Amino acid sequence: MKSFSTLSNCNAAGIVDGFFDAFQEHVSIRRDGDICFLPLRYGLATLTATGDRIEFSAEADDDIRLSYVKMAVAEHLAAHPLTSTEKIEWTGALDAAPPFFQTIEVVSSRMVTPHMKRITFRSDSFGSYAAGGIHVRLIFPPTGRQPVWPSLGADGRIQWPSGADALAARVYTIRSIDLEANEIEIDFVLHDHMDGVVAPGADFGASAVPGQVVGIFAPGGDEIPKAPSLLLFADETGLPAMARILEEQPATSRVLAFAEVDSPHDHYDFPSAPNIELTYLYRHGRKPGTVGLLPEAMRQLTTPCQVSTYLWAGCAFDDYMEIRRVARKDWQLARENHSVVAYWRNQ
Repeated sequence: MKSFSTLSNCNAAGIVDGFFDAFQEHVSIRRDGDICFLPLRYGLATLTATGDRIEFSAEADDDIRLSYVKMAVAEHLAAHPLTSTEKIEWTGALDAAPPFFQTIEVVSSRMVTPHMKRITFRSDSFGSYAAGGIHVRLIFPPTGRQPVWPSLGADGRIQWPSGADALAARVYTIRSIDLEANEIEIDFVLHDHMDGVVAPGADFGASAVPGQVVGIFAPGGDEIPKAPSLLLFADETGLPAMARILEEQPATSRVLAFAEVDSPHDHYDFPSAPNIELTYLYRHGRKPGTVGLLPEAMRQLTTPCQVSTYLWAGCAFDDYMEIRRVARKDWQLARENHSVVAYWRNQ
């Protein structure tokens, strides 16, 4: 599937430069003169600059991924104001419900650790979720109001309701999918409240009851790394994603995994296999995101010299910064050989 857009009376070459500078750290963006090829995990965006005119092309396998490609382009343009008199408008675009959006209903819940609850949701169909990645965005409506759900503008960006109808959105991992039952399971970390901290996801997880409805954005692309050798690091917020990654590894992969939790009571239901070596790191009551156990475990390892090693981490922001620094500066891992994500940060 494809969609196109054009902007005139603009600094076309400068726009291409801006895309290249912004994305080169994250993806294998490529330039051929005034043409820029931007491969995303959802699909491909192509930018062609000619004088004061730039043409955009978005390409993906289905309408969900195509929407995410268009959105990535539009969000970058919105964050970097243009000198054009026009606004980007994609072919075939309408102000309508995003193709990646649907509502889901709570079916049941159960505790899987003292600080984590697993909630089962049901919808009309989760068929597109099976091979579309592991992360989704949950949309929480305000309590006591009829939800006003987001729409999609002609530029490909999400149009969010505001004021009393404002929605809260948080990213979560799909722990499991049952396509026959049209159900998914998502794990919620139940945080202890701190002054000034807004935690709509944790609040929902703690109080969710059967029949309660939230919105969800579908995953947009493959996110599960596979390599002969993997290093995995996660605190509680990253444990569901780590479990999904472990479940997808072939028996020939060698995996070292490090999981930070508060105590042995918080052990998670990870898959077990001869090729997986799992180490728990305990905070013993210390504040999450402040102890540095994951970066320290990483520094204790021998630098991975093999091109076949892939590093993945999902954790608090401070740990994310240090793990990424070690991976890039000390270990000099290639961009395609690591993915480090900040799942949350202390306020």
